[in-house]
Formats: sequence, C-alpha cells, structure tokens
Amino acid sequence: MPPLNTPSTIVYTNTAKAEAIADVLEDQFKTNDLSHPPTESTVNRRVKRFLRKKSKVKPDLCLPSEVTEYINKLKASKSPGRDNISNTLIKRLPIKSIIRLTEIINAMLQFNYFPNVWKSAIVVPILKPGKSPYDPGSYRPISLLSALSKIAESVLLKRIVEATEGKLIPFQFGFRKQLSTVQQLLRLTETVKEGMDEGWDTGAVFLDIAKAFDRVWTDGLLYKLIMMRIPGGLVRLIATYLRGRRFAVRVGSDLSSERAIDAGVKYIYLSNFFFFSLFYSPPQ
Repeated sequence: MPPLNTPSTIVYTNTAKAEAIADVLEDQFKTNDLSHPPTESTVNRRVKRFLRKKSKVKPDLCLPSEVTEYINKLKASKSPGRDNISNTLIKRLPIKSIIRLTEIINAMLQFNYFPNVWKSAIVVPILKPGKSPYDPGSYRPISLLSALSKIAESVLLKRIVEATEGKLIPFQFGFRKQLSTVQQLLRLTETVKEGMDEGWDTGAVFLDIAKAFDRVWTDGLLYKLIMMRIPGGLVRLIATYLRGRRFAVRVGSDLSSERAIDAGVKYIYLSNFFFFSLFYSPPQ
C-alpha cells in the first residue's frame, strides 16, 4: 500500500495507514441524522421498554447434528478471525468439542446473549477498482470474523427466517429463499406489459442507497422486529448481537486501535443474507 493522504498529513507506516483507514470507516458507521425527534423518541422508548422484559417462551435449541451441518458448509480457504481458529481446524473437531460448541450456542439462545468476543472484526482493506490508492476512502473493507461465531450466526439465522418469513411484504424478493431479482424483474416486466396493453403510461423510480449497510439504524431495526411480533427472546438476542460491535483495521501485520460501530450491519455475517431485506421491508 502506498503512502496515504489524510486531512492533516501523509502517512507512511503500516500502523499509521491502518489508523487512517479506520478513521474513515469509523465515520461511516454513524446513524444518519433522522431529523425527526418524535420518531426517534418513540422508537428508543419502545425498544428500551421491550428489552427490559424477560422472555417467557422457551427457545428453539439446536442439536449437534445442526451444528455439524453448518461446520460442513464452512469453506476451508476462508481466513480466520481474531481468534486464529481456522475453518480447517473446526472441520477436524472431535465430537466432544462439537457437543461443547452446541452447549455454548444453546446457552446463547437461553440467555439471549451474544458473546462480546465474537463481535470484534479484523478489517483488511482492498483497493477498489479505478480508485486512487493514496486516498484512505478508496479501500473496500473485508471483514474477518471468528469462524465459531459464524456457526452460531447460522443457527440464529435459521430461527430468524422461520420467525419472519410469513411477515415480510409479498414483493420483497431479495435475500429470501427460492426468490431472487430475476422474479422481481419478471414482475416489473409484467406490470409494464399490462400497462401497454391497457394504454397506460408506466413510471418507475430506481434508488441506489449510498452506504446502505453502513448506516442501518440499529434501534429502528429492533423496533421493526418488535412490531412484527417476533419472539421476544430472539429479539433480545439480536439486540446483543447488533450492539457493542467493534473493528480494527489490519495493514500488513499491524493493527489500528479498536473502533466502535455505532450503526450499520456491514461487518455482521448475517447482513448479506437477511438484515438488509428486513430493514427495508415494512411489516404488513
């Protein structure tokens, strides 16, 4: 990586480069100015009151066979997270270790708590095509998370999908099982064709939301889960999963200082599969 231009100076060492990129990313993970205090107050108050309650519903615990299924799906080529536990090592775990991991995940489901040690990401910056290599904002962050946490997240994802599948709007096609943008394109084409047959003019608006994953409002997402009447224990577990996340940037073998993630789901394993579609799909 060449020297990077920061607002105040030019940095040359790997540590200074890591800090410069971490500064840019930390600034990204801030909630947008919602500019509507009544909404913020209503959401924050509702979420806080809900999280103080204790769940009376017993969680859907997992079995060692389910954990083994997710272990088998791990790709051996993936880099490990901060704990340096590789996917290859996990695939070679003895049955006793898999049973112990199952017990840990079930304890998470029972106590509605996601371990802090699994919420810290190592970020490796990769230069975006066509961007200036001297600008700290030109690098795409690749997040390295604990492989053990990804197994726990797979267990959590399955339960989130089961709890919400029938409650998303019918026209939400992205990030859903057996649905894709192809079906959405077909729906749009049929709408346009129907309009042409009836002599109508059809208008469409396409939005490209900048920093969509980076700036997801955490309390807004939890509020939506509450209003969708998702099981309380699951919502409380997701709350601890989303909050208190941190990251550090690695350049070469040097790490930046740890930074907090105040908003967004960028460095959350589940985000690419589910949280984005949930946040942008209003409940019926």
